[in-house]
Amino acid sequence: MIKHLVMFKLASADFQQREDDILRITTELENLQNLPGVLDLSVHQGTGTQGHWDLVLVGSYSSAEALDAYQVDPRHVKAVGVINPLVSDRAIVDYVEPSQAK
Repeated sequence: MIKHLVMFKLASADFQQREDDILRITTELENLQNLPGVLDLSVHQGTGTQGHWDLVLVGSYSSAEALDAYQVDPRHVKAVGVINPLVSDRAIVDYVEPSQAK
């Protein structure tokens, strides 16, 4: 199993805009839960601590090939197009779930 973590920093400094953007990003990402190869996908809002990331996507995929297919799926590409203007930065890490690595 492959884990895919994406952390986002929101671009807007305006409180209401940030709340709207969190809802929009969460909706866009949660709509990808049923793509082939996705075992689990969830989005979590940060606590609001200054300097910390605002949102994190946590995804589990059946294989590296499934993650690759997810990333080029037109529905994912569309979601990225919606999300990119709303964020100022993102960090991504993919790893093999340790219990699956042996």
